[in-house]
Amino acid sequence: MENMVKNVLVIGATGFIGSNLVKLLLDKGFNIYVFIRSNSITGTKRLDNLKNINRIICTLEEFIDNADKLPEFDICYNLAAYYIDDKNLNEMVDGNINFLLSIIEFCSKNKTKLLINTGTCFEYGFNNGELLNEESKILPHSIYGASKASAVIMGNTYARLKNINMITLRLFGVYGPNENLNKFIPAIIDASLKNKNIYLTECTQIRDYMYVEDVVDIYYRVAFCKNIVNYEVYNICTSCRCSLKEIVDIIAKISNCNYDIFKFGKLEFRNNEVMNFIGDNTKLKSILDWEPRYTLEEGLRKTYDWYRKNL
Repeated sequence: MENMVKNVLVIGATGFIGSNLVKLLLDKGFNIYVFIRSNSITGTKRLDNLKNINRIICTLEEFIDNADKLPEFDICYNLAAYYIDDKNLNEMVDGNINFLLSIIEFCSKNKTKLLINTGTCFEYGFNNGELLNEESKILPHSIYGASKASAVIMGNTYARLKNINMITLRLFGVYGPNENLNKFIPAIIDASLKNKNIYLTECTQIRDYMYVEDVVDIYYRVAFCKNIVNYEVYNICTSCRCSLKEIVDIIAKISNCNYDIFKFGKLEFRNNEVMNFIGDNTKLKSILDWEPRYTLEEGLRKTYDWYRKNL
């Protein structure tokens, strides 16, 4: 099956996870195409060191109009997401719901064989700290989470109508090289490298983090999994709990920085802070013989080393 796949399209390739996925797929020898909107705000910096990528730079409308002029794609990965803040309601709906529907329209016109969509644990929202499985209630606490949950529902319905094979991978915490410095783990690493003060909450939030190489390995493997079920959602997570303070402590140990730079309790929790996001990966493991390759400390060490060399 893997040997039969030639042409792969990655949407959201300029992002943190998307660029790591492109690198893996190039290493596997596929013909990689990436769609980059001509008004992209992220730019293509993360792809600059990667060779043999076919770049499609145009508007979304032009992309759909020319779908039948491009190679028929065996796999289309959608890792694009819009999130600025919950005040941008129309942009959130357009960037997450309408965009996915447009990608399904493209896949129908292109005769793409499989669409692998990306969801988020924020679709689950408030919970009591239990392991969240795919049957857990969808109670998003933010417009972003609600827009991604709505996209899955509408996307599955539209994909069925268009006869497009589609699944959704629902991501929990992801970290690793090339993530934006405004994210939690890169911000902690940045502070430790520069030995500068960083103001934090009490960092008692409990999270489920997976190293990005393990995440993109799943994206790759599910595309060739015979047991995958159309229009289903699969959690991508480790099912291991860790507090944000534990992450700070591991990075402090790796960097040997002055621990006093971490100013715990100086920031208030967000008004809609969800204190627990821990996923249940039982469903994923029921279709894949898979275990993460990296422990949290191993992944954080690799991430720290990358930022130390590239920051």
